[in-house]
Amino acid sequence: MTIIVLVHGRTWTLKRQLEYLEDFGCRVIVADSSQKPYAHAEQYPWIDYSHVPTLSYFEKLRFATDRADTDYILFIPDDDFAVRSGVSACLNFLTAHPSAVACGGHIVRFDQLPTGVEIRTDHTGANASRHIEATRQTIDQESTVERLDRLFDNLITINYAILKKNAFRRSLEIPLQYSEIRISGFWDKVALFALGASGAIWHVDTIFALRGFDHEVRTQHLGSEVDMRTKSTQMLEKLGPEGGPLAQFLANTAGIPLDEARATTLKILQRIERGYTKADLDRHAHATRQMVLAAWQRQHEDVARLVKILSESYPPSVPQSI
Repeated sequence: MTIIVLVHGRTWTLKRQLEYLEDFGCRVIVADSSQKPYAHAEQYPWIDYSHVPTLSYFEKLRFATDRADTDYILFIPDDDFAVRSGVSACLNFLTAHPSAVACGGHIVRFDQLPTGVEIRTDHTGANASRHIEATRQTIDQESTVERLDRLFDNLITINYAILKKNAFRRSLEIPLQYSEIRISGFWDKVALFALGASGAIWHVDTIFALRGFDHEVRTQHLGSEVDMRTKSTQMLEKLGPEGGPLAQFLANTAGIPLDEARATTLKILQRIERGYTKADLDRHAHATRQMVLAAWQRQHEDVARLVKILSESYPPSVPQSI
């Protein structure tokens, strides 16, 4: 497996990430689009570091994916952290199930507060989704159309999951052909569509990663949900009323008539356009809370080590347990 880290202008998060990943014992590819190269890259001889200041986010991801020489890749942001036992569980599952193209687990948020790091899963009501990310429910229907029908009813992203490299690389071909998709930030939805058409996406009952939540960008984050719905509408127009290249990809992959592929693609694009409401987020969080608590206990030693690293990276931490 190869871990891919994309970074732009945040050298302190990269330093912390690399120090943590050293014990994973696998290849790490870093694509850094910062104005200046990372001055301390040579201190980590086990990483494949590239300074690529002219590449966009999408281009960095494609660049790093092409450099990977393993069957599986893990793409994770520079300020979030994979839990080693969760990664191992998902990797073992993928190697045992050739039809699967991706596998992930539970995601737990940590708050980066002025006073330190807070990790809690005891929120209820309106705050339930604040620290417990939605479960990646298994999407393993034999029918490609049925898989896609369920895919976007779940809060799934290409982040925080181990991906089969060749399937993921194919999923980038459509965004590669349309600059509007790459620039808009809609490319990940298109890539996920193509990935789901290629095979099963599995969820394993394990804590897979801790995800940072920066209060300073919370307003922009909430606003981005509305912005993404606007972009989705624009992409519907760019791709055409029947989904254009997505429908053709689905027809070729699933071996179904183009008319059926167009109808399915249009339905999925309309689902993406609707976006996720706060009720959707809370519903998923409530459904997974007990599973996350149980997994936390099973993986306590591994997660506690990561929490310690996080707490030492900030001022003295507030509660470090759940």
